[in-house]
Amino acid sequence: MRQPRLLPLLLALTVFPAAIPTAAWATWGAADELPRYGVSPLLPPEHWAVRAAARLDGVGLVTGWLPANQAAPMYMVWAALDEGARRAEKERPAMAAVAKGWKEKFQQEWRGIDEKGLLRFIGGQASVGYEYAAVSPEPAAVPPETWSLTPPKDSTPFLEVQAAGALSDHLALLVAPVGTTWQVKWAGELVAGVGPVSLSVGRAPAQSGFAAPGGGVMFGGEAFHDRVAFQIYRPLDIYIGLVALDVSLARVGVLTQPATSLIWEWSLQYQPVPRLTFGLQSGMMMGGSTWEQIAGQPFTVSDFFRAITYQGAGYMNNGYPNNIFSLSGRWRLPTEDWVPITIYGDWGTDDNGGAWMQAPGIDAGIFVPALPFAPEVAVGLEVSFFGEICKERTDSSFCRSPDQPLRWYTHTYYPWTAGNLPLGHRMGGNGREFLLYAAADLLDARLLIRGDVFLRDRFSQNLYSPYSGQSAGFDLQATWRLGIGEVGVSGNVEAASGWTAGGFGVHASVFF
Repeated sequence: MRQPRLLPLLLALTVFPAAIPTAAWATWGAADELPRYGVSPLLPPEHWAVRAAARLDGVGLVTGWLPANQAAPMYMVWAALDEGARRAEKERPAMAAVAKGWKEKFQQEWRGIDEKGLLRFIGGQASVGYEYAAVSPEPAAVPPETWSLTPPKDSTPFLEVQAAGALSDHLALLVAPVGTTWQVKWAGELVAGVGPVSLSVGRAPAQSGFAAPGGGVMFGGEAFHDRVAFQIYRPLDIYIGLVALDVSLARVGVLTQPATSLIWEWSLQYQPVPRLTFGLQSGMMMGGSTWEQIAGQPFTVSDFFRAITYQGAGYMNNGYPNNIFSLSGRWRLPTEDWVPITIYGDWGTDDNGGAWMQAPGIDAGIFVPALPFAPEVAVGLEVSFFGEICKERTDSSFCRSPDQPLRWYTHTYYPWTAGNLPLGHRMGGNGREFLLYAAADLLDARLLIRGDVFLRDRFSQNLYSPYSGQSAGFDLQATWRLGIGEVGVSGNVEAASGWTAGGFGVHASVFF
């Protein structure tokens, strides 16, 4: 692989904003004005509170919102909701009610989130519900390819419990088992840290880029990873901006991958000024029995270090891993007095030289975190493209030679999957998608409604083949907070010529 030739360019593009003459201290204020908080486990990117914090940042009510990846630490989310609720009263009175409602809802779910000191219980919740998912026609008994995925096809009641606590600002724990009629799954993290850095171990989500949940060229956020991670979990002021970093080593050992396959991931986020953020992400899959089959020898420690430093020769120029890089950016336009707008993009490259232009992965969108006439409502439009688009196959822009096709995520040696979920973008690789997403947080955030509408065209060799081709669908969720808990419903449908997938769910939760 020839990615090392591209890496210096990506790094240069990422650091270029350092030349902007505005120092961080002159933009954010003194360094001690940045929020300070201890370590905490991650909340997934689709969590309502993570999305609420991003909306507050999108209207300029949050200082230092810079998760190392789009799964944000619990205390970072709390700091954003708390600051947003305080500042909205003076700076955006129309959003004061919903901002206060977000803060109260989060405190209700995690009742000890604002406490300090030793041995504190952050909070917990128990949920019971039922999920139904079906696809027609039924999947083949033997998948067409080793990397083939099918739309969800599980119908089961479930019981989920989450509990989080902290020994101090330097040690925190989240445990979250989920039981169904046929299995018990778990998620959670043990996190230890000093100052702005932490080390964690456990099963946690990750999403790269700045896309809507389930997007991101490198990681899409749907699959949880068993990982050890180093993070700059609290943005660090380096005087030319803020930085955050996530470096992790994860294990993928579910269904489609050998139990010893590893994922090396790093995500560097840089914010030269509050309105502008850049990200550089890299993911690499390696090891396992697949490595032995390709390399003809076991995976060693020296192989690991050669791979993560992009050295060596062989099948892909730095050994035998499957690599993905992406460069992302987000710009909050100075239009708050009229309508707050954020534009974002994520441009990635999979294996093979020249792929960053000949067959890129692109995720781009525009996000309005609060409509001027209805600040409780947010809308966004996202366009995604993976692969190539050309009439004549030549080694030029968005085009590759016929003897060098590039199939995003579907490599026979290391498919970018975990179980029946894509590790990468929700679409599953080669294809295009138009996604309209919206949220309405009504009645002081007691009623939360989320909705997505999409058009897709999955090309051949997509992870979901033969469930490919042109399709359309929606995903709708609603939750109602009452007393010490909430109830929720959800439904989704995707329909194409020759197949249909969809399902629904109900749940009830109690906070304790």
